[in-house]
Amino acid sequence: MKRGHHFAHRPFINYAREGPMAFGSSIDQRKTSKCNHLIDIFRRHGTLSKAMARSLSGYSMDTVISIFNSLRKQKIIRQSEGRQKSKGRKAEFYTLNEGHSLYLGVTFNQSGIHSATVSFSNRVLDRRFTPLPHGIGRKKFETTLAGHVGEALRASDNEGRRVSSVGISVPGDIDLRSGVLNSYIYMPALRNITFSKILPGAVNGGTIMVDHNIRGMSSYAIHEIEGIASCERTLFVSARSGVAHSIIAGGAVITGRGDLGHVRVSDEKVRCDCGRSGCLDCYFSYRGFKELYIEKVQGKKKAGVEIPRQIILDALAKAFTEKKGPLYGELEKRLLYFTTALMDAANITAPERIVLSGELLALYGEPVAEIQRLVSMRFPDTGYVSHFGRARMSYHDLGTEIAAIGICFDLIKRDWGYESAG
Repeated sequence: MKRGHHFAHRPFINYAREGPMAFGSSIDQRKTSKCNHLIDIFRRHGTLSKAMARSLSGYSMDTVISIFNSLRKQKIIRQSEGRQKSKGRKAEFYTLNEGHSLYLGVTFNQSGIHSATVSFSNRVLDRRFTPLPHGIGRKKFETTLAGHVGEALRASDNEGRRVSSVGISVPGDIDLRSGVLNSYIYMPALRNITFSKILPGAVNGGTIMVDHNIRGMSSYAIHEIEGIASCERTLFVSARSGVAHSIIAGGAVITGRGDLGHVRVSDEKVRCDCGRSGCLDCYFSYRGFKELYIEKVQGKKKAGVEIPRQIILDALAKAFTEKKGPLYGELEKRLLYFTTALMDAANITAPERIVLSGELLALYGEPVAEIQRLVSMRFPDTGYVSHFGRARMSYHDLGTEIAAIGICFDLIKRDWGYESAG
């Protein structure tokens, strides 16, 4: 008989807006904070001796020995090999026991379900993808999601590892208090779906955290893109199904569900789902580009034939690279609309850095260079774009799965957070 999968936490509670635990109000909490601080040092340095831990942490040797003994007893660290000094007594080296506590992150879009299993060491141990058929219904999606999560959990169990919590990084409009997806325009059948009701059979009643996918992507960027954690203010922009953004300040996500898609960029009477006209979402969204493809490439007579997403994006990218014909002009106009919205966001937030990602920008080849070209042509810097002009802008080719990895980083911070002694 197979062992059941159990969690250490309570049933569904959305921790998405809870900060790291406030340590320091009692002796036990201060001890936990010091343990978690040392664990974080292990994350950054890999293998440590007690002497190295003392030097890096600033704690006394007695404190370091006490923490090491506690971490060994709990099987949080294990003995490892390390570089010995040429003289003197040989040191014992330790590293994190990656299987001690695992986190499963899940995200999805109309193309499929992505998941990642991440150790509390922050290392990604497993990635999975399940494709979804076009126009999938609610029931089929629910069973597919539960099956995907169950398979990922069983894989960890079979290796003798324990998943502590599951995080779901969701596109669309979510109620963060209840974990309900109010709507997702590309999968309308999922309206009012409640994730905590889908997954109990798979996760055996464990804690599920639900948050917006842009927040998970932002958390990934903080950990994996050099310099963002120490930057005073970063504007992070994701252009996938639509254009979402977040503000990152001092290594923390300040706003994690911004929507640039409903910034008005045109006087054209193109009606948006929000009820207004001329929104960026009408032009710079996957649906907008798909409509452009149908009109200019596929032809309206074949509009009912479903074309794979990547074929559409590749065709548009090819047209932009060739830089000729009406399709190129339309694509350039849409990038100009995106640039206009981006400048507005930059002038409101005054970021040091602007970090761009997403497949809609990838079709422009070198999106940063193209944006800067349009700015120099259309918007000479007379003060209107001063904040935009000062910000350092970069593009990063990151896949949708980063939302699943990022929500794991959030869960790890929740469970293993600490306050520094200073």
